[in-house]
Amino acid sequence: MLGTTKILELAELKQRDTSAQVLSHMDSYVSSLISIANITSSAVQLGTVDLEDYDRFGPFLALTVRGVSKKLLFVTIFNNSTQNFVGVGFLGPPDVPAFGYLVVNKTCQFFLVYYRLQQTTNGTFSLGGVIARTAPGVQAWKRSWWSAVDRVPPNTISISNPTLAVGNSIVPIVLAQYLSFPIWDSQGNFVAGAAIMFAAAELSSQLDLLRAKATRNSLFYIVAPTGQMLGMSGLNTSSTISPLIYRDAANNWALKTIWDFSLDDFPLTNISASTVFSYSGLNLSSDFEDANFRKSGYFFQVTSYRQANFKWIIVSGAPMTDYIANSLELQTKLSDDLNTTNRNIIIISACIVIAMSFCSALLTEVTILRPFHYMLQVMAKATKFDFSMIKDKSLNGNSDTRTIISDVRLLQDRFVEMLLVFANAVKQNKSLANRAGSSVPRPSVSVAKESAAHLVEGASPV
Repeated sequence: MLGTTKILELAELKQRDTSAQVLSHMDSYVSSLISIANITSSAVQLGTVDLEDYDRFGPFLALTVRGVSKKLLFVTIFNNSTQNFVGVGFLGPPDVPAFGYLVVNKTCQFFLVYYRLQQTTNGTFSLGGVIARTAPGVQAWKRSWWSAVDRVPPNTISISNPTLAVGNSIVPIVLAQYLSFPIWDSQGNFVAGAAIMFAAAELSSQLDLLRAKATRNSLFYIVAPTGQMLGMSGLNTSSTISPLIYRDAANNWALKTIWDFSLDDFPLTNISASTVFSYSGLNLSSDFEDANFRKSGYFFQVTSYRQANFKWIIVSGAPMTDYIANSLELQTKLSDDLNTTNRNIIIISACIVIAMSFCSALLTEVTILRPFHYMLQVMAKATKFDFSMIKDKSLNGNSDTRTIISDVRLLQDRFVEMLLVFANAVKQNKSLANRAGSSVPRPSVSVAKESAAHLVEGASPV
């Protein structure tokens, strides 16, 4: 499994690299929005533009947005003293021309007048005709982001939680966030509050591109500290409304959270989100370190991107089989082959044991049982034999007597041979135990046999 472990380690490095690309894209986008805020507030503070001079401030704001070259939904600025409103937004055709910017002019009893921005031949903008008017009731202090900028110190950036905002005729509802900032004049007076509304889809626009470069089952998603899903790879983005937006039981627009993805339909999302949520101490807003996880056949990585007061959580993962499928198949095959080999070895071993047992029984029968039985028979005959017949020399004509004597002599010869083998084995074992450099000359069989014969014959009644 060492090779498989190395493959997974390389896969985790790839996941971290991909998450770093998502983080870099997000940082570039959010930093561009912050630059719009800094340019706008600095221009007002230095007196370069006047918030109430809409003929000049509207085109200035449009040029600033275009110069940053980042898509956004709207830049809105409320004058704190007059509550007049000016902003630049991008809606796209057929609402506006190809340049797609419009200006919201000053309020009159809190309703807005929309002007079309026209681009001149030298690339500048000017106010065009009126597009529409809104119904009365637009009030800055009722905006969700206003409290974050109301009289806060200069250069303070605040980013809101995800919200569902009204779009245009093409995209009626959008998932958005506000980046808000205060505007102060050169005398240190709070003059206005501003907010840049941007689509959360812009933060996650690279997810599908990165997924296409990764494995076929890779997953990337971005989560807010509230658990709301801001973007996910592999969704049907061809629809005008994000698949992360749905109608709730009361038929109101709602945004999906990490708890809306079931284990059966979205196993990797469910497992990774629940793991990260537990890892955060059940508080996604907490400061937890980047980490890698391996769980339930998946491995995934979590990293965080923080800007101003807000934190985005980036999760990337894939099934382990996307990287080590062949290795797992090979491992399974090797395991099956090993099981087959072990089974064959067991069968062969059993056959060998049976064969050896049979051979052992046969050898025991031939080399031990039969000779021992023969010895017992001879001893039984010798015990009953009347050896006085030898002294009386009455053996002639008695075949049974001759047979017994012959058997006793044969038994005597075999016993002598057994003693020789035993003596020789004892001598060899003693030589091995003493580890002698040279072996003791072995006595000849004839001499030993003769000595043993004399010894046995001297003790024999024969």
